[in-house]
Amino acid sequence: MTELDGTILTIHILSAAVWIGTGVFFMYAGPRFRAIGGTAVAGWVQVALDAISRVISPAAILTLLTGIVMVLIEEAWSWGDAFVWIGIGVFVVVLSVGIGWSAPNMRRALAALEAGDMPTVGASMKRVANGGLLITALLVFAEFTMVFRLGSG
Repeated sequence: MTELDGTILTIHILSAAVWIGTGVFFMYAGPRFRAIGGTAVAGWVQVALDAISRVISPAAILTLLTGIVMVLIEEAWSWGDAFVWIGIGVFVVVLSVGIGWSAPNMRRALAALEAGDMPTVGASMKRVANGGLLITALLVFAEFTMVFRLGSG
């Protein structure tokens, strides 16, 4: 492994850690803010939406790009390795859940907060938490398959 390969692998691991770490933090903090209610929930949703665009999405994209670069330049990995396709598949599913499920429910919770509709806030935040749990579980699964190089040739 060259110095460049090591640098790309390090960036890949760190960006994946940021991606997974923010998911774990959201799973911990989100329900606590929801329990507090009121302006705390509104602040939490705003911060979470901001973190998605400024931290989580860039980390996810960097993880995907560095993974692809490693397959292209490093002989130890190939497109024939199952863990490579598991990683790409998890990226697609996580992106779909985030865009199609979690983000709309966060926006719904924010709109409900502004309208004072606390039952909708609670239901929407519960859906966000469930989506976050699914996303984090999938990311941990992908990380496991990569660390142990499951299905490598």
